[in-house]
Amino acid sequence: MSLWERLFGFVKKSRRRCKVPILGVEGCGKSSLILTLGQYISLHGMGRISMSSSNLFGELLSHVAAGRPLPATTRMEKFELHVQRVPESDGGHTPVDLTLSSEDIPGLQFRDLVNELRVNPDLSKWKAGPTKKILEQFTELLTSCDGFIFIIDLARNRKVGDEDSNEHVWAAFGDQIKPIMTGILLASKMNQVMARKPIFFVFSKPDLHGLTPEEVREHFRRGMAIPLAQLRGELINVRHYNVRCAGWGMDSALDGLGIDVLLSDLVHAVNAVGDD
Repeated sequence: MSLWERLFGFVKKSRRRCKVPILGVEGCGKSSLILTLGQYISLHGMGRISMSSSNLFGELLSHVAAGRPLPATTRMEKFELHVQRVPESDGGHTPVDLTLSSEDIPGLQFRDLVNELRVNPDLSKWKAGPTKKILEQFTELLTSCDGFIFIIDLARNRKVGDEDSNEHVWAAFGDQIKPIMTGILLASKMNQVMARKPIFFVFSKPDLHGLTPEEVREHFRRGMAIPLAQLRGELINVRHYNVRCAGWGMDSALDGLGIDVLLSDLVHAVNAVGDD
């Protein structure tokens, strides 16, 4: 680079596209989250969905337009969302280059992996087979991507009459979060590039689990204290967010759902910010 280029910035920095997969067990609310994200970034001029995702989003939006809840899906749904800019508190916008994607681990397979990690956290005891293949795929994914969003369904184990109990919250932590953290720790031992990668736990379905963000934060801090300390000891950046992705209509601006905070924090955490 010449002196003039250094002094006057004639050469732009190349912007590397950052990649963040969205993962979760079947029925966790992933379809609702990706639809809300896609609608939000498109509505607010922050980005777009990929052409290959058009059929999926068209199908999901047809349910919203008709006032119907999204159907539960068990098949593999591939999608890509391209985030190109995010608003800042001063009213301006920051250019970014971030892709949110499904990758190739369906919810049912991810559930098998989570179950196996819950009962068998020692990697050396895993035998060859379909679940170990998913673990290897998960490890490769953790290594190759810039950050991760894991959707946690706190209402998954809630039963009628649990309104005054937090048992369903502890069950969700033990069934979903702890095994995922175990997998991340295993990956960090196998590959040091996990250090400083942000892990975003997104708590879905607040209309069903009935907890305030403050209550979720305190439960998470206390219930996951030991694995959180282990992850942070490996320099892994763990964050958690509460979002609401159900109940909005086509006339909604999607404000106040927590999507704006999630996207803004995510692009800065994975360093997806670039130059104009």
